[in-house]
Amino acid sequence: MPDILFIDGYNIIHAWPELRSIADRVDLSAARDKLIDMACDYAGLTAFEVILVFDARQKNTESADWRGNVKVVYTGRDETADHYIERSVDELDCVRHNVYVATSDNIEQILVLGRGASRISARELRRMFLEQHASRSRHYAGGSRFILEHRLGEDVRRELESLRRSWEEDEDL
Repeated sequence: MPDILFIDGYNIIHAWPELRSIADRVDLSAARDKLIDMACDYAGLTAFEVILVFDARQKNTESADWRGNVKVVYTGRDETADHYIERSVDELDCVRHNVYVATSDNIEQILVLGRGASRISARELRRMFLEQHASRSRHYAGGSRFILEHRLGEDVRRELESLRRSWEEDEDL
């Protein structure tokens, strides 16, 4: 069973300087989209099932959509993200699942700890996202096995080099 990570969306947006800046300079929707993209990247590179929760939309009812590999929930008008997360944690068996809640709301942290989940502060989540991104970058940049040239035989490389040179000669004309 995968580990489950609930993220209190607006709490994280207002806690991370880069997302807060986007919300202030552009709009909240752009910051929300950026966080969703970051969560999708993180979920794709880890074993977490990520559920990103945003406070009440103008609609009366809750809605949930999958954006890539992340479940994005917009609570109903009468429910906060905190309440949605608490209710969801109550419904999960925290003994069989490792459940984490990312928020910097101290009261929410205490409530989810009491329900058997673990808490992750906004600062810790940012560090986790940045470390995962850096690890992925190192993996792709550092491994020669990902460079096509290193995977080709010598005869194929010579032929491609010959082709490249003939194209350069044609451009010089």
